[in-house]
Amino acid sequence: MYVELQAREIAHSMAKTPAPSDLADKVMLRLPDGMRDRLAEAARENGRSMNAEIVSRLEKSLDQFKTLEQLVEEVEQSRELWGRVEDLEYQVRELTQEVRRMPDRGD
Repeated sequence: MYVELQAREIAHSMAKTPAPSDLADKVMLRLPDGMRDRLAEAARENGRSMNAEIVSRLEKSLDQFKTLEQLVEEVEQSRELWGRVEDLEYQVRELTQEVRRMPDRGD
């Protein structure tokens, strides 16, 4: 019994530590005709594996989407600010007309 426990402990300590790629999420992917070849060529040109090429392209597209969302938000904020500017311009015009209508005090 002792020898068996010792053998288990040795086997457990010798167990291979999983590589980071063993722990990463895996996805089965179907590609349209010709896309695999295009990805392989792009990966060769960029000096990386096909997996690294696909991950890089996905990251860029997601970052671009985030940038687009930020741009849309900034445009909406600009529209809101422009509306406020127009309101203030109107108020200034109204006040200017009021001041002009005031009688001259002759001070």
